[in-house]
Amino acid sequence: MEQMTLNKENIIKENEKRRTVFKQEYDPLIGLGSPIERELIYFDFFRGEYKALLPKNMFNKKSIELLHKYKSVEHVLKLSNIRPTKKNADIFFDNFVSDRLDNDFEFWSEFCAKIRTKTGDIVPFILNRPQRKLLKSIYKQIQDNKPIRQNLLKARQWGGTTESNMFQKWVQARIMKGWNSAIVTDSEPQARHIRGMGALVDQYYPELCGQMSSIPYQGSKHRYYEERECIVATASYKEADSLRAFTFQMTHLSEVGSWRNTPTASGKDLAQALSAAVPKLPWTMCIRESTAKGVGNFWHQEWLASVKGESDYVPVFIPWFEIDEYQEEIEDYYSFIDTLTDKEKSQWETGATLEGILWYRNFMKGNNYDQWRMDAEFPGTPEDAFQSTGSRVFSPLYVSQMRKYCRAPEFVGDIYPLGIKGKDSLKSIDFQESPNGSLLIWEKPGTEKISNRYVTSMDIGGRTQLADFSHITQIDRAPLIDMGVPVIVADWHGHLDQDLLAWHAARIAKYYNDSLLVVESNSLRQKGDEENHGLTILNEIADYYNNIYCRTSPEDIQANIPKKYGFHTNKLTKQMIVDALNGFLRDLGYYERNIMACDEYDVFEIKPDGTMGAKDGCHDDILMSRAIGLYVAIFEMEMPKLIVEGASKPIPRYKTNSMAEI
Repeated sequence: MEQMTLNKENIIKENEKRRTVFKQEYDPLIGLGSPIERELIYFDFFRGEYKALLPKNMFNKKSIELLHKYKSVEHVLKLSNIRPTKKNADIFFDNFVSDRLDNDFEFWSEFCAKIRTKTGDIVPFILNRPQRKLLKSIYKQIQDNKPIRQNLLKARQWGGTTESNMFQKWVQARIMKGWNSAIVTDSEPQARHIRGMGALVDQYYPELCGQMSSIPYQGSKHRYYEERECIVATASYKEADSLRAFTFQMTHLSEVGSWRNTPTASGKDLAQALSAAVPKLPWTMCIRESTAKGVGNFWHQEWLASVKGESDYVPVFIPWFEIDEYQEEIEDYYSFIDTLTDKEKSQWETGATLEGILWYRNFMKGNNYDQWRMDAEFPGTPEDAFQSTGSRVFSPLYVSQMRKYCRAPEFVGDIYPLGIKGKDSLKSIDFQESPNGSLLIWEKPGTEKISNRYVTSMDIGGRTQLADFSHITQIDRAPLIDMGVPVIVADWHGHLDQDLLAWHAARIAKYYNDSLLVVESNSLRQKGDEENHGLTILNEIADYYNNIYCRTSPEDIQANIPKKYGFHTNKLTKQMIVDALNGFLRDLGYYERNIMACDEYDVFEIKPDGTMGAKDGCHDDILMSRAIGLYVAIFEMEMPKLIVEGASKPIPRYKTNSMAEI
């Protein structure tokens, strides 16, 4: 960033280059400024001279080839043995326009499609610069003779939904007959808005471009276009199960990151099923678009897969600085460059103009936005979009530095005992590898004799696939002996009945050298049992496994007060362990191995009522398991001791340096 203070002249020259992009003329009627490959054609005919840039694929047609060669409608008519009269020339030209409507979406959009502006005006649909970027990505797949598959990461309102719907409309009206489409939104009001958008195009559709009349399909809200023999189905995702009876060649899934679970399916399963049902043929189309809704969820995973080239979908992201209206004029470039903050310098390096940076600065100040809020609504990178939330608990910087230590596990599978409960369930554990297994192991139990080495902590979820996950965390405290920090060595993540889950945690604890088993006890209460935990599942396990975390004081135990097993989470203790976890992240107070944990840290937020929890649609089970286990590992356990020749070698009681400020 020092270069920015040393080379102002270079910055100003580069800024002028970037600004030329905003100044480029765009006219879809003549093909000027189009993102697709075009070639100039000009010719004379009875109405005068015609000049335009046509899509290159149009030149494959014989009539266009001849017109391009001889540059005269009259000459082409003669070559075709047609009298060169004005009437025949008009017919020829009308056919030429029709050919262009069939091959040039941008031309069709201005000529045939109408939209309503925010001020209520009805105007031709002319693509803006971000929309042209999306079109370029779509055309690339068409040219490669591939199905159209696009993941569109939205930022603010720039018309990605409008363009996607218009493109489907063009394909149905001009390209493919019998090509059904489905538009599935996150809410019914949005579905009504999209239906209204389609109705407006139908209302103002030019007669010379063909009929686009529609009727309700079998009495439903969907529309049927008789001339094109196709259905346009529009529904919210809650109604989308009804669409599975249809065959669609095009789908547009809107705000998929916001789709929640329904009684019959998860939002993720529904989105995947609707997309997967579309055949993989040229001119079939699946566009999935959404604003970012945190990391680690379905939409984030799909986005990353498309970025890595691991799916058929192409990623399209529009940063705020590519939107034309986000610019403000600068009077003195030299003085302005001197005022740039580190964040603004980073924006420059990413590709923003100085005028854009000034707009960003003034908008942020004028609306009293913090940086996270700006990143959420006006992201400059996909990472900004996915990791931002206005009320997150953990700083993105803290989480980002922890991600550096994550890696793939050495083992993925699960463990299987002789019995699922009781004494036999802790014996003869068998390991079976499976690519979709719930148990991840980064390090097996150490062979050194070390006391108080391991902690096994568990957060309990539900047993069905739509419920919250349960999570078991395995922590190794041995590095504390050498002034190090704890390390995550294993995780179990899945769904089980509570009693079976507790026994499963005990098995993992047994495997890790009789680890201290710490269970979040609230979820193990029996119905109507608020304080007495004497009848919980942990009491059953304690008969066979005796290293279980107990919150009853030694004095109470001596007074014959029943033991209270497990870590009790309430408003005070939750705040305590989350505060401690924040310190662990800030000061690298432990080493993370599982990227899913970092994903949960990024979406953990303060709710409007002041409580803390995962962003809607996300999870925090790994986070809570980590918070409980690490708190106990650092603040409540005796320091680990290396056992030498049958005697314990005492180690000075200390916390790691990174914990000093907690």
